[in-house]
Amino acid sequence: MAAAEFIDCYELLEISPNANSGTIERMFRYFAQLYHPDNRDTGDRSRFDVMLEAHNTLRDPVKRAIRS
Repeated sequence: MAAAEFIDCYELLEISPNANSGTIERMFRYFAQLYHPDNRDTGDRSRFDVMLEAHNTLRDPVKRAIRS
């Protein structure tokens, strides 16, 4: 993905912009397990990296405020 390309973190994690930290963590863990490169059936390194970036953005209050 290009660095300048907008990534909708909420859409990626399938959560509301009003989601609390517990929901963010729960959905990230679900998708991380699904796309983790060690998962032989559904592993996808590029999608995992994008999910990780979205998670890191939403768990940081400053970055999350910029996205909202």
